[in-house]
Amino acid sequence: MLCTVNRDHAELVLSHRVLLRREAPQYEHHKERAVLMTSAMQFGSLVFPTGTQVPGTSAATLQLSDGSPQTVSAQLTVDGYLFIFWDVNLHIYPTQYSGGIADLQQVVDFTAPSEESFYATSWYLAEGGDGGSGVTAWAFSLNDNKAVPNSPLASVSPAGAQEGPNTVSTTTSDQAVIITAPRVLTGYGLFSQWLQISGNGTVNGQTLTVPAGGASLAVAFYAIPQPDPCADLRAELANINCSDFPNFADCERVVRGIEAQLRQCEQQYGETP
Repeated sequence: MLCTVNRDHAELVLSHRVLLRREAPQYEHHKERAVLMTSAMQFGSLVFPTGTQVPGTSAATLQLSDGSPQTVSAQLTVDGYLFIFWDVNLHIYPTQYSGGIADLQQVVDFTAPSEESFYATSWYLAEGGDGGSGVTAWAFSLNDNKAVPNSPLASVSPAGAQEGPNTVSTTTSDQAVIITAPRVLTGYGLFSQWLQISGNGTVNGQTLTVPAGGASLAVAFYAIPQPDPCADLRAELANINCSDFPNFADCERVVRGIEAQLRQCEQQYGETP
């Protein structure tokens, strides 16, 4: 790993592929003692959809000052792999273009979150293999930073075009294929967006439309919101003390009520079945 650091405006280079710039640390002062507040960034470059490390790149966990401005940059191509998107703290940054040409460096500026562990991953696809027809689609968990086995196809029209949980034919009829992603993917949260990696499909909300005879490689992204919308209910449930109630029956009634609200919340946001 090649690493250079400047104290005033830290610059860390992981291998010769990916660049991270970090601002000087910020401190909180409390009771006359300076306390560095940090978040942990899990930083690397992975091959889609397997999640293996891109050859010739490095991974690291870096401590960043809360709220500090950050910049990450990745090469467009690395040893036969083509950049397709950044996943940075539950946000997707697709390939950037200038004048219709993909930028040789794919750069993302962001602000470090407060006291959190998060991913900053540049994802790559093996070059070649384009051509032909049909749709291949994956579901991707932003919270887990990985492609998941769940099908991203809630419905396909015409229905006979669907070939498998992740594949659709565009040659079964002369009609365009309309694919709708699930609103909720159990365990992985709510639908966030489609990203078409290559092809001639069009995206509109949860739907991906590919013309007859067309082709598309696409990813449907899912996320459980952060901060977790169900966290307050969990905390309320954890802090119940039955000695504060006139009798056990009253305590049990309150517990069951909060548990029901929590189940409803978790189902609503795709955290549990």
